[in-house]
Amino acid sequence: MLVINHGIAFLGLLETKKESIDLFMVRRLWPNLDFDILFVSSVGASGGLLWVLNTVSINVTSILTGNRWICSDFVWEGMNYRHILIYASSVIADRITFWNDILQLVVFNGSVDISGDFNEILIPEERTNSSGYTSSIMKGSSLTYLSKEEQWPSMSLTALSKGLSDHSPILFKFGNEVDWGPKPFRSIDAWWKHDNFSEFAANSRLKAGESHTTLVPKLKDLRNRLKDWNQQVFADSRARTESEIETLASLRTEFLIAAVQNGNERFTDLEAMKFSIRQFFSSLFERHHKADYMLSNLCFSKLSPAQSEHLLRAFSEAEILSCVNSINQLKAPGPDDFNFFFYKRAWSFSKQDILNFFSTFHETTFLPKGINTSFSVLIPKVTGSANLSDYRPIGFVNGIYKLLSKVLSMRLAPMLPDIISDYQHAFIKGGVFLIVL
Repeated sequence: MLVINHGIAFLGLLETKKESIDLFMVRRLWPNLDFDILFVSSVGASGGLLWVLNTVSINVTSILTGNRWICSDFVWEGMNYRHILIYASSVIADRITFWNDILQLVVFNGSVDISGDFNEILIPEERTNSSGYTSSIMKGSSLTYLSKEEQWPSMSLTALSKGLSDHSPILFKFGNEVDWGPKPFRSIDAWWKHDNFSEFAANSRLKAGESHTTLVPKLKDLRNRLKDWNQQVFADSRARTESEIETLASLRTEFLIAAVQNGNERFTDLEAMKFSIRQFFSSLFERHHKADYMLSNLCFSKLSPAQSEHLLRAFSEAEILSCVNSINQLKAPGPDDFNFFFYKRAWSFSKQDILNFFSTFHETTFLPKGINTSFSVLIPKVTGSANLSDYRPIGFVNGIYKLLSKVLSMRLAPMLPDIISDYQHAFIKGGVFLIVL
């Protein structure tokens, strides 16, 4: 979970106490197969180093190892980096040789970072039980010394939970924040527990109706008003705890795609990732060949005039409300940002807009511009994978468009048994495909 929650690109472990480490052993530490390892054997039950890296995110160019260190050069977002994982000796004579090796390794045309157990102190006050720790950028703990260099302007250090160990893992982050584009706004179910929200939402709907005549602009106006209310009233009335903030941060990191791999090509640049994703799925779903077929000699079952008239009848409020109540209220919203938890509770003051939308569609068969807009989202089939073949796309559509589809499908469902061919066996409700084998 540590790797998933924090989107770790590489992981260094000290004192493995293992003379030999293989991929099978490390597989339990990594969420997928996109990894490789470097290790330094322990001496009996003492020492040992292990470095695990994400082979999709990191392009390793050079590797060196010593008795107590692992040095790896890699390219990250077009920049050259060198990481040195160390476990220094507590014996003075050995430390002299060790630090002479490290001094040669830090000579590098790029950025260098060193992590591990230094077994060193700068001043006696840094020893155990000392109170002279330095307040620093380290979250969750304190440092004995801090020197922030200009070449690491966006660096952050976090001391994570110790767990079963007597040492705290240190999470090291660096790099500029990536602009992933506009952040979608989402309606929050807990709004309705606020004493003033229901009245505010109803008044906001009225004001949106005074400024706009069509449904899509009304929804956009309502969304903006609720967004302001959420920031000015609701967010201030309930501050998140530190645990909740950490949980939200880990969830955002878990589903963040830091790199993608398309075949043998790897992309970390944002624009290159977007282009690669679009190209991969466009190629996957495009028509590669045209099938020749003829339907003129086939006989299809037809609806009766009464059934056709029943399909084309005007939409009623009871019919629409029944479908509103039947849709899972926890389903993810689309571009309109409202889920059906919101629509169900806002029915009393929003139903007229919805009824007008259905009435206009029935009379003209046209949909208002923007109502069928959708978001395409990649869902991982393998946790933590960066290979595009391990993702499946799904589409998030607007709630009103989803409601229209539900109403139409509920009308058509009772008539399907009369028009489905006797030779059709798959995709029939209650049917078992194996009966035809």
